[in-house]
Amino acid sequence: MLSISKLFEISGNENDSLAFLKNFQSLHSEKFALIYLPADTLLDSFNFLIFELELLLSLNLFPIILIKKDVKDYVEVFLQKQNSFSFIEFSETVNEKISLAIQAKHIPFIYLENDLNLFSDSSRILNAFETRKLIYLDLNAPFKNQFTNEKISMISLRNKFEESSLSTDHQKLFEMFKSIFELIKYEDFSFIYTSPFTLLKELFTIKGSGTYIKQGSNLISKKSLTDIDKKKLDNLLSVSYNKTLRKDFTLDNFNFFIIEKNYKAAAIFIEKPFGNYLSKFAVDAIAKGEGVGRDIWDEMKMHYSKIFWRAKTNNPINKWYRNECDGFIKLSNWNLYWIGIESDSISLLKEFVMNLDEDFTE
Repeated sequence: MLSISKLFEISGNENDSLAFLKNFQSLHSEKFALIYLPADTLLDSFNFLIFELELLLSLNLFPIILIKKDVKDYVEVFLQKQNSFSFIEFSETVNEKISLAIQAKHIPFIYLENDLNLFSDSSRILNAFETRKLIYLDLNAPFKNQFTNEKISMISLRNKFEESSLSTDHQKLFEMFKSIFELIKYEDFSFIYTSPFTLLKELFTIKGSGTYIKQGSNLISKKSLTDIDKKKLDNLLSVSYNKTLRKDFTLDNFNFFIIEKNYKAAAIFIEKPFGNYLSKFAVDAIAKGEGVGRDIWDEMKMHYSKIFWRAKTNNPINKWYRNECDGFIKLSNWNLYWIGIESDSISLLKEFVMNLDEDFTE
């Protein structure tokens, strides 16, 4: 319990941390994460990194660590009295040795006798175990916009990204990072570029601390419930809203669905002549950290030019909604938002949402 308390202290968000911890622990151990430690990063943050790795170990999480041979001896000297780390040379049998180390409750350190080719060599490990995350720890992380100095939290490779906004060094890194996706043979893979001093915040909070790079969400768009798993979608709505759906609630009343393939997130609509009503925008905790909600939101705007929705006045997402909408008004218990709706249609929106029943029971 002490390790969980320390995790809460570092992450600053108990709910996020519990959700991510449960998710990570539900995976096969080798699927958790592969972490690349450049020599300068390792040497400049060694003690803190070891603390983070020991905390992960105490939570029964076993990241696979990649290092170059020239720092292997240094690390081994300082860890020789600890029995929780195994050093493994990269070879034809590396995957078998990784599994044996993790079965022994050790964190495996993988090194090459010559030099480490981060992408071609690590892809052998990633593809063998279908590891979810490749994490590149760098003192210069995360990516920032070189003109505004704003952190770039997430990049989806399916969407256009202005690489010129990065510094020259970061542009080169980004090109390298993109190449790893061409070598990965499975879905649910992402690349994280973050500082060694914020690794746990990156792993265990929705907001994160580094730059999260992904291929893009696998979305399903449907005009009907054909081939949609109603039970999974109902469950997503209940979990996302943390409320119970009314017994008479039915998905048959809706006209359009955008759903992430694994039911991590969804948006469902009722089409009206004056606009398309976004009835539910549901994203589970893990999907929020993966940017799936943003992918669905962008897909929604590509499909519809006129959208409106309501949210309770105390909804924590209202600040985000205000940034995304073209306009909004406050009603008694609701805020009404819209995108692409003409001003002379606002009264129709208001009348429509005020006459809607609640879909959840308190």
